[in-house]
Amino acid sequence: MVPENSLLLNPSVFYEYRGMIGFTVLIMLILVLLSGALGFAIIKLKNAGSQLIQQKNELYITLKSIGDGVISTDTDARILFMNGVAEKLTGWTWKEAIGRKLEDIFIIHNVISGETVDNPVQKVLESRKIVELANHTVLTSRQGEQYHIADSAAPIQGSDNTELFRCCPCVQGCNGTVSNQRGIETEPGAA
Repeated sequence: MVPENSLLLNPSVFYEYRGMIGFTVLIMLILVLLSGALGFAIIKLKNAGSQLIQQKNELYITLKSIGDGVISTDTDARILFMNGVAEKLTGWTWKEAIGRKLEDIFIIHNVISGETVDNPVQKVLESRKIVELANHTVLTSRQGEQYHIADSAAPIQGSDNTELFRCCPCVQGCNGTVSNQRGIETEPGAA
């Protein structure tokens, strides 16, 4: 049996605290809704992060698979990325080349005159336009192999033309190495 003066049976106590009870219930409801919204936002962020990682991996695979040599540099012409073809032509692995100046690994000259050819990346960084090499350009690898190349370098900018500015020389080996007589020696299996 509950005593008559109990708080449970006293309606004036309920009326006195009903505003506080209502406010507490309202706060609890808001907290439940906010936690649900926060959970939803976290799931969306995780999905967006997963999609971003997937896109990055797909772009990496694409760049690694391109049949031309691809080298990406920063604004100081330091190597950020090289694909397998660029590694073969330069004789440097990406891990060895990363952070090095392009001119240290991308040594090019005119096969006829023997003169050093200006670094195309430096021209791109100065002009912010696509630059192509002249004919008769030869790339000398780290091991001393020489390859006739066709090359262009292009600027890479952010979508809003912000400070994200890089350069990407794209090198095509012309299916042969240069012999000591400055002629072309066909590689085994090449047509």
